[in-house]
Amino acid sequence: MRRIYHTDIFSDIYPTLESFMEDREFYDDIKVCTDAEAKVLYLLLMGKYANTPIFTQNNTQFKVRLFTTIYEYAPIYFKKRALQDAVKVVTEEEASKGTRAVYNQANNPNSEPSSSALEELEYINQQNTTGYKFSKLETYERMYAALKGDTTEEFLQKFIKLFALSLYPARPVLYFDFDDGESEDE
Repeated sequence: MRRIYHTDIFSDIYPTLESFMEDREFYDDIKVCTDAEAKVLYLLLMGKYANTPIFTQNNTQFKVRLFTTIYEYAPIYFKKRALQDAVKVVTEEEASKGTRAVYNQANNPNSEPSSSALEELEYINQQNTTGYKFSKLETYERMYAALKGDTTEEFLQKFIKLFALSLYPARPVLYFDFDDGESEDE
């Protein structure tokens, strides 16, 4: 297949996971993500940008910008994914539990309660406790809100600035008419 772009495409620069991981070792000294997360990251980038030409003609500059973007946004993305995964395993009963508000008043000067926990205290002059429980609909709404949002697409959009996205290729496409093989001068 003949190339029609002046720059390489993502899959030219990183044809395999191993090539991506090698550059990760070089550019990512801090290790902002684990090996498993880096594999997921490579597959996501390959799935989204495999045949997309890069924005710059310098592959090294592209790699630096790529790993800078990874450094900036990957930890946040993987934390959001972990939180969504945690919400996925929460049972309906656990999600329906609300919070508890405890208001204490003591008339014992110069003596602190023996507990700093947010639990009810037994020997106190006055205490008000309010427990909240969510209805089934509110529970589903809260769980849906926690899972809602396209975390992956939002993350992948951070990389769009690294690629040349246009309707036309960077190099003009030339067309020739070879109908009869004769030139118009004859």
